[in-house]
Amino acid sequence: MEARLLGFRDACELMGFKISTARWWLCQNKFPVPTVQVGGRRMVFAEDIDNYLAALKRTATTKTGLGKDGAVKRGPGRPRRAPPPLLQHDGADNGEGK
Repeated sequence: MEARLLGFRDACELMGFKISTARWWLCQNKFPVPTVQVGGRRMVFAEDIDNYLAALKRTATTKTGLGKDGAVKRGPGRPRRAPPPLLQHDGADNGEGK
């Protein structure tokens, strides 16, 4: 089985990155998938891109509260502020007011 290589620009488009941002990440060793140089051109294995996107999808559905269909789980209506905490009265007279 032969590995499929994609050009760096095409790989960035598939992953949703701007080319300038991706080049900066590459210089900083922060690009999320490994790259290789073939004949002076930067290339990315298609399998690595597939694995990266699948990992993003798994992370998004487990950390953000998305359902299996990708919908956000929310209650009906507009989100409201939490009410202020109620003050607790312990019933003891502290001597004030007399």
